Amino acid sequence: MKIDNLLRSILPSLLFFQQCSSMLEDVCAKDDYECQHPDDVGGIGHLLHNKSQNINILRRLQRMSMLQCVKECFTTSQCIAINYRKNWKLCDILDKLPVGEKLQNESGSIYSKLSSWPKSLAGGCADKTCKSGQKCTKQSNGGFGCTHVYCESPAPTTSNATCIETFGLYRNLGTGIQFKCNNRFTIKGRPFQICSEHGKWKQLFCCIEKSLRPHDCGDIPEHCPSAVYTIYSTGSSSLDVYCDMETAGGSWTVIQRRIDGSTDFYRGWSDYEQGFGRIDSEYWLGNTVIHTITSSEKYELYIHLEDFDGKTAYAKYSTFNIEESKSNFMLHIHGYTGTAGDSLDYHNKMMFTTKDKDNDQWRNENCADYRKGAWWYKYCIKSNLNGKYGNRNSGQIFWTKWTKESLKSTRMMIKKTSEQ
Repeated sequence: MKIDNLLRSILPSLLFFQQCSSMLEDVCAKDDYECQHPDDVGGIGHLLHNKSQNINILRRLQRMSMLQCVKECFTTSQCIAINYRKNWKLCDILDKLPVGEKLQNESGSIYSKLSSWPKSLAGGCADKTCKSGQKCTKQSNGGFGCTHVYCESPAPTTSNATCIETFGLYRNLGTGIQFKCNNRFTIKGRPFQICSEHGKWKQLFCCIEKSLRPHDCGDIPEHCPSAVYTIYSTGSSSLDVYCDMETAGGSWTVIQRRIDGSTDFYRGWSDYEQGFGRIDSEYWLGNTVIHTITSSEKYELYIHLEDFDGKTAYAKYSTFNIEESKSNFMLHIHGYTGTAGDSLDYHNKMMFTTKDKDNDQWRNENCADYRKGAWWYKYCIKSNLNGKYGNRNSGQIFWTKWTKESLKSTRMMIKKTSEQ
């Protein structure tokens, strides 16, 4: 009788020990001493095997032990639970599960609430409270402070695309979430949303209908990234252009770009008529195409300038178009605003001049030869954005109302105005 009572008294302890050992074997790596000896850290928390939460994942961390994962949860603001996948050594830091949502069945995953673990695992961060998007870290002075580690808000909804991350969305700083476009759409850009270093989401792609035939960059969806796109400004013929989707409201069709001198702009009439250069680098779109686009509707012009000190300025014109070839692509601009000063009005109603076709008003010389470029020269310049590339002293890329020195980079862009 006494033996029976003794067995009854120790059986629960034996069962608990067996269960605990089984749990540890399931979640602990062989070289993880802390996890193998839970008494040293105050015990192991409650584990739900083959369960996971795939909503409100704050952070996803790789190559972590179970206890490291729990410690990260303790130090990360808003964390209330973890997912842990032993086979992957993958740790999810979780915010609360939304009302009405349930845990998912997932083989090999373990879900554990932070409240079931000893607070001593937080160490010196136990009494430190950080704001959303931050975690507690030990500082160089020995104290404890807060550092940004994840985006405060969930990733924004992406139209016509599906997330293809195996274990759901997460919000690590600097980490990308991968997507694919749905049927009938093609992807443009890199298929990721990135949580930027400032804690804000940046989308690197968009999904465009395969049947879309944009006339210019204004027909590209506004949420798309700056990139090379195909337009159909001349009817059935396609043309690759660079679309700036960020500057001054975006949707700009870039017609000229200088950045490093990799493309020679001291060219003849035919080259400027047809266009030249690399669309992803330096180029001139072509006077024929620029005329075709700007003669169809009312367009504005935006010019971005940068000097060799990294300073920038812009000039914007509410009206911009050039005439056809038989009028030597005469320039028409009006309505200046900006920070660079108006260095283009001087060239208004001038014809285009190249080294082999002199249409300027300087009788004795060809301004294109003198300035080593091509432009709507007069006698000769107040601006010369297609001039010879060089340093601030040797170059011929000028916008004289802003600086007398040659410029490092320029970008000329057009888009339809809101007033037609």
